[in-house]
Amino acid sequence: MLYADSKIALSDEIPDRTASIVEDVFATLGETVTPTTLRLGISSLPAQTPIPAAKEQAELLPDSPLTVSNPDKVTFGDYTDRLAEIPVDDGRIVQNSKVTTDATKVRIFLRSGMQTIDSSGSTYYEREQPTVEDSLNYAPLVLTIIHFGPKYGPEDKLEGDSLYRISISTGSDIWFDDTQIARINRARLHELLHRIDSVLPVVKRKFSVGEMSGYINADAEAVFDYDGPPAEELIREYRIDWVKSELVETAAQYEEDGNTVFEVTSDAESITTDELRKRIEAYVDQQQTKGNAPQADILRIIRTDGTPLEARFSDGDIEWIDDEADQR
Repeated sequence: MLYADSKIALSDEIPDRTASIVEDVFATLGETVTPTTLRLGISSLPAQTPIPAAKEQAELLPDSPLTVSNPDKVTFGDYTDRLAEIPVDDGRIVQNSKVTTDATKVRIFLRSGMQTIDSSGSTYYEREQPTVEDSLNYAPLVLTIIHFGPKYGPEDKLEGDSLYRISISTGSDIWFDDTQIARINRARLHELLHRIDSVLPVVKRKFSVGEMSGYINADAEAVFDYDGPPAEELIREYRIDWVKSELVETAAQYEEDGNTVFEVTSDAESITTDELRKRIEAYVDQQQTKGNAPQADILRIIRTDGTPLEARFSDGDIEWIDDEADQR
């Protein structure tokens, strides 16, 4: 959880300040987290009232909490449009005291490559076991923004009279487990947390493991304080290692229509075509760096379902020529 200084003192400043916090956080999520349903806690406050007093005089509105949904993505515009529809009495202002993502889509790295998952994939991202019968149907990541009074943070560091708490929670071990896949996703989650931290006036940080405490050496702070290689470097290493372990030993080379064909067989039908290409490109790039450029005209990967994936080598570069494979 990150606690950010509101930098405000009067109730009239709350709507714009809350909106700016939500906008900044949403902007940092990028493609990593896509909100599809928001739950909003709405109340009204007296206008022109110092925040400590205004918080005590908050009146919950009849339709609070209300939801904002979009199956593709709830945008900041969707959020502000919904708030603008709320009627409020003269002399009072609308306070959106809590924003929670009831549903999200999250980009994570799995054995098949980078995938977008949501609550329907619970059994897939929890230890990557798609055969688990009882799906929990929880969001892979939950984001919550709450407007608090100053007692929740170090008052000597505050310019305003209140705080915003921005929390990201998860029930999936895909971020914490001691595997290559988990280390990649842990590094990606670390990068997301630091992006959020960098755009807000954070005055306090707090991390807890909760139900993850059963894991050996479980430490939520290790995500924020992670100091290992960046996620892209880990992904590249994973791709190279995968090619070495899954493809290289199946290699065969032969002549076909005047071309030298380097052929390998893949048993990974679940690997997306885009991801399989990236794995091959990472491996070939590594071999070229080592001075082991492929001595062939065509690279052909035969999947176990019989679908070929082909590329032509040209001046050391890979030119993919399998248009039909794009449909996978």
